[in-house]
Amino acid sequence: MFEKLQHIAVRAWRRVSLSGAVGIAVILVILWLVANSITAIQNNFQRQVELDNLKQEVALLQLENETAEFQNQYFKTDEYLDLQARKLLGKASPGEKVVLLPPATSVAPKAPELPTYRTAMQDRSNLEQWFYFLFSDKKET
Repeated sequence: MFEKLQHIAVRAWRRVSLSGAVGIAVILVILWLVANSITAIQNNFQRQVELDNLKQEVALLQLENETAEFQNQYFKTDEYLDLQARKLLGKASPGEKVVLLPPATSVAPKAPELPTYRTAMQDRSNLEQWFYFLFSDKKET
């Protein structure tokens, strides 16, 4: 009888341990899949951030390129050449007179100091000013 019980217990243990081992294996596989999915999501997010940054950089470089092209077009115009001739060479258009001014001095005259006036309220302490603000009829100064 004892041997029969022992045999039944061993069979039950094998069934439980086999199903338990399968359960543990399934749980481990699920955890592994979840961990790999999270890692893939993080990598995709980082790559998307890098891609967005590169797209912004490309857009900025395109704007800088367009600005440089517009400047080149402006530098080829007669208006620019006329302004540069006036500025650098002191040239003038027909009928204009050039006025040359002395160079600006490094010492500028000081502005006169304005007098400062203190009111009676400013001579009071902070506490007195609060009492005046909160409790007076505002007729005195």
